[in-house]
Amino acid sequence: SIPLAKFIGGFAIENIGEDMVQKVVDAGFDTFEKIKKASSFQISQVEGFADISAHQLTEGVSRLYPQMKAVLDINKIIIEVKKEMGEKLKDMTFCFTGKLETMKRAEAEQMVKDNGGQSRSGVSKNLTYLVTNSTEPTAKYNKAQEQDTKIITEEEFLKMIE
Repeated sequence: SIPLAKFIGGFAIENIGEDMVQKVVDAGFDTFEKIKKASSFQISQVEGFADISAHQLTEGVSRLYPQMKAVLDINKIIIEVKKEMGEKLKDMTFCFTGKLETMKRAEAEQMVKDNGGQSRSGVSKNLTYLVTNSTEPTAKYNKAQEQDTKIITEEEFLKMIE
């Protein structure tokens, strides 16, 4: 048994590793078939992908599909099914900034994923919440205010997933 991102990332697709594939999996392309059927445009909508990297992934999977299928069939490898996520944060995006008091940033980002949301590294127009414990005006804080993004504390974030 192997995670989908690790399986596809293990094939020599130019500029595409496990972390890049994981972004695609997290965006809902969570089966081998969904990734194979996805268009370059669909993949380019995933954060972290541009037109070129999206094309590299879709073209690479298409080109290497016979080998990938053979490895799965011959070696009796099973791609791990993504665990069922909660939906408390479905269709929401979060960016964490500043020091968190009760957890590491990676843990907070995983909590977002586990509850059906998506984590972002920066403030953009599609961001739902900026999570910060500070009211100091940082670049992310100011940008979130300019865009009318809701700014919440770590405590408020934790209450959302209780």
